[in-house]
Amino acid sequence: MSEKVENLVWEVIDVDNNIGGVCVINKSGKIVFQTNNWDLTNDADALLKLNEAASSVSILGIRYMIVENVPERIIGTNVTGKGHVIICPAGKAGIVVFYVVPTAGPRDALFNAMTYSSKIGAVL
Repeated sequence: MSEKVENLVWEVIDVDNNIGGVCVINKSGKIVFQTNNWDLTNDADALLKLNEAASSVSILGIRYMIVENVPERIIGTNVTGKGHVIICPAGKAGIVVFYVVPTAGPRDALFNAMTYSSKIGAVL
């Protein structure tokens, strides 16, 4: 399972150069896989507990304002230009958190983020 998740993570990074980091968190808060450049170990529990009332999320000490919060995804953007995050459900098995580089908009990576979250959820 973990190897399949890892392969899908590297595949989405190869497919979409707007995605600079990925973290897969299972529903119990355990990190299944994350890219070397983005360690979300200390943020995993808080990310799982985000709800529709959240107006911002802090990841690695960087605050992202939530600009969209629907069941299919949460999109956050850093107002000081440090990039964006997309958080998508991985089926009922957990979530996938994507870091989108500052030179792109979050919607530039949205299709691939949602597509690969679904693929990852299928193998979790």
